[in-house]
Amino acid sequence: MAERTVRKTKNGGKVVTKVNKAGKTVVRRKNAEGKTTKVTREGKNGAVVRKKGADGKTTSITRGTKNGGTVTRNKRDNGKVKRVTRTNAAGKTVSRAKGKDGETTRVTRTNAKGTKVIRNKKTGTSTRVRTNKKGQKVTTKIAADGTKTKTRGPKV
Repeated sequence: MAERTVRKTKNGGKVVTKVNKAGKTVVRRKNAEGKTTKVTREGKNGAVVRKKGADGKTTSITRGTKNGGTVTRNKRDNGKVKRVTRTNAAGKTVSRAKGKDGETTRVTRTNAKGTKVIRNKKTGTSTRVRTNKKGQKVTTKIAADGTKTKTRGPKV
């Protein structure tokens, strides 16, 4: 039988730690009703964290990558992936939003200058958001045909 420990939490839930058959540690967090809210286990590249909603379905999975980054998959109610967020070891993040059909609809990233770049893959538009020297938020929208529209936020 696998080794198992149970610890009570302040809100009346439990933290169950167990060593599985493969010798890996699995930690389950349960709420006061006894439903599992989070499962953490050892993976090949660090911990794999699976979060669950009130209905018991998985809402997100976070795992490590071999280059020291992380990958998070946020899921819809039907179990399909809603968003994939990748963070590399340097902390740069690229987020891909997916439609109900599973196709990537939007890619969000931050470029080397610190500008947030949002690319809409369905319409072909690109949006760049940055802060200028005066502290104003500057949004540049580039349409699929190359037309640029620049808007500035209020003066600071």
